[in-house]
Amino acid sequence: MSQRVDLRAGAAGAAPIPVEGSLISGMARSIIRGNDADNLTGLSRSTRYRLENLGQFPARIKLSERASGYYLDEIQGWLASRPRANRNVA
Repeated sequence: MSQRVDLRAGAAGAAPIPVEGSLISGMARSIIRGNDADNLTGLSRSTRYRLENLGQFPARIKLSERASGYYLDEIQGWLASRPRANRNVA
């Protein structure tokens, strides 16, 4: 049985929602909602949508008629692929 954890404001340090039946190397994939993706990436919703439409950000998954989310591992992979800022600017 899956366990739902509230990730919205006030639930600091809460774990993402495990998704049953979707396995990666024996581990359940977790889904996060848009606000959590914004908090993880530091992007605004409009920037996230623009990058998604350009194919430069992971695609949303449909959760219900009016709800969507992102696979946490895809967001983490996207973050890991981003270049680091150059700190040695003169």
